[in-house]
Amino acid sequence: MIRDYVWRAVTFTLIVSGVTVGAARAQDIPDLKGTWTGLGTGVAIGPSPYVAGSEGVHFPDVEFTIVIEQQKDRRFVGQIEAAGRKETIVGVIAPDLDEGVMVDADGYYNFELDDADTIELCYQHNLADSKLASCYRLTRSGSPQP
Repeated sequence: MIRDYVWRAVTFTLIVSGVTVGAARAQDIPDLKGTWTGLGTGVAIGPSPYVAGSEGVHFPDVEFTIVIEQQKDRRFVGQIEAAGRKETIVGVIAPDLDEGVMVDADGYYNFELDDADTIELCYQHNLADSKLASCYRLTRSGSPQP
């Protein structure tokens, strides 16, 4: 009898703790809206829309700007721009709220949030005529946009 009471009390405590932590965690979703800039360094084989005259193996260093325009909870939409080329990106912050993924027209990004204004991300694509792997450290200019 007492054993049943103890197990019920422990179970109840764990459930309440989980709900409380879950509710608090929902409030901690990072706000990514705003303008992020940084230098991407990579290696590519084949043509790149970001580097004029690129063929064969090359090691591009390209300044990128990402503007996150909309965010709903962990999901977001924005634009990435470099060398006069602009693409739409969509992404999601992982449930751990420390990392996530994005995709553009032809490739994939994995990112990690270092702090409220710093993102480290890596990009990759594997197309018929082009292969590219690159990484960036982006910082947000100003504060999050409403």
